[in-house]
Amino acid sequence: MKVTVCELPNNWINSKEDQEKLHLHLESQKSDLLLLPEMPFSSWLPRKREPDADVWKKAVDNHDIWLERLTEFNVPAIASSRPAIKGDTMLNVGFVWTHEDGVRVED
Repeated sequence: MKVTVCELPNNWINSKEDQEKLHLHLESQKSDLLLLPEMPFSSWLPRKREPDADVWKKAVDNHDIWLERLTEFNVPAIASSRPAIKGDTMLNVGFVWTHEDGVRVED
């Protein structure tokens, strides 16, 4: 199994250049698994001691949008984490995506 583990700039989802570099790497390496950083589809949430509910909700929404786009990475599987809200609690939960099963969130 060939795994791509990457570190990405904080705002990479707004950079066509950063996205293209990742796509080209995945294509050239024929990766089987892409391991993304924690909560990769928003700005880094834990930079403040107390979470901001509005910022967290926006991050949840961004991740919902990007989780629908994971097929664009053209790899069989992707693993990472995503922000979630359960009641009054803001969480960072792991997920695994595959072409066969879609997104499975580990809570």
